[in-house]
Amino acid sequence: MVGTTGGPSGSAPGGTTGSGPGCQLSLSLTSQEAAYANGVDPQFTVAVVNKGTSDCDVDVSPKSLVLNVYSGLDHVWSSADCATGGKDLRGIAPGAVQTVTYTWNRTRSSQGCAPGSSAAGLGTYYGVVILGSGSGPNAPSAQSQPKTFQLKTGS
Repeated sequence: MVGTTGGPSGSAPGGTTGSGPGCQLSLSLTSQEAAYANGVDPQFTVAVVNKGTSDCDVDVSPKSLVLNVYSGLDHVWSSADCATGGKDLRGIAPGAVQTVTYTWNRTRSSQGCAPGSSAAGLGTYYGVVILGSGSGPNAPSAQSQPKTFQLKTGS
């Protein structure tokens, strides 16, 4: 699992661009809300944009496009811990956007997503999405900018 260095930088619009001949990916992570009340699971959308001039041969399914949630330097949750497979979503054409959504159940995760995990506390968190590189020159890796959100009390 890849972590980030430093802290969150708010809601910057895009992330690190992958590099392959003609394939340039940009990841953008958005949170459906800035703050989530008790009982509301945070939801996120990742937009994967090919800003290059040729198709990108990457898998952008939730098993390869990994959302990590942090509280400061504490790695709280990863979609990779609980990935159940699913079909590959491949072949992003130049100028095309592929979106993937995630819901975090507000619990800490560990590899294999063991039942009985402890609940995340109230506070400020941030998410970062990472796309690992595939095989071949048109399968670059990319990372989003951090997106900050809060878990709060109230309705």
